[in-house]
Amino acid sequence: MDRQVFYPLLPEIRKDFGFTLEQSGLLATGFTIGPAVAGSLDGFVVDRYARKTVIIGSVLVYSLAPLAGPLAVGFFDMAAYRIISGVGEGVQATALYALVGSFFFHRRALLPVSLALPLAPVSSLVPWSVCPSPPPSKTGGLLSSSSEEAGS
Repeated sequence: MDRQVFYPLLPEIRKDFGFTLEQSGLLATGFTIGPAVAGSLDGFVVDRYARKTVIIGSVLVYSLAPLAGPLAVGFFDMAAYRIISGVGEGVQATALYALVGSFFFHRRALLPVSLALPLAPVSSLVPWSVCPSPPPSKTGGLLSSSSEEAGS
């Protein structure tokens, strides 16, 4: 389960798995632990191996770990999948910035990097713009539709 989808679904995941509020918070934070752990190692990996290889490998890790999320049977395996996914994204981001830096001279690197950094979050909006709306919430929460609340 991707990081962008996990947070809105966390109340349902918590209910289905019987997680406590503390466990749910740890799962939500678990993804950010991955890049923090990878941060100490990814510079070494990017310097030792070809950037293309590192990017392909980290994108595979970042893509496959979320697919394992729905297979989780409990807290610890779901937390492991979230952390592994975060490691993949952390290494991929470092390798990507190193790749941009190696393909452009120092004066010419400013434009690609200045475009890549602010546009990266835009990619997380694409799934929300092309997917159908979620069903209205019966609790009147964040995902409830305004027409439902008006009719109540």
